[in-house]
Amino acid sequence: MSFVYDWKVKNGDDVKVEYCWSSVDNCVKIVEMRVNDKFHRETWMSQKGRDELHQLLTDDYMDRNGFEILSQDFYQEVEVA
Repeated sequence: MSFVYDWKVKNGDDVKVEYCWSSVDNCVKIVEMRVNDKFHRETWMSQKGRDELHQLLTDDYMDRNGFEILSQDFYQEVEVA
């Protein structure tokens, strides 16, 4: 199952990312990305931008799937109503 994350970047760009969770690597994987409705690759981003995006996607995934974010690297499963 994949998810779509919409991100409005500080410079005004609209980023739409389709992503999924990898059971093999235990992290998010980007399936496809568009910036201002144009195809974009993660490798075209700065390292800082990639790190920020991956953190946003991980937090979004954990939130959607019933995990409470305790800190940047630790999550606790919570009951979803």
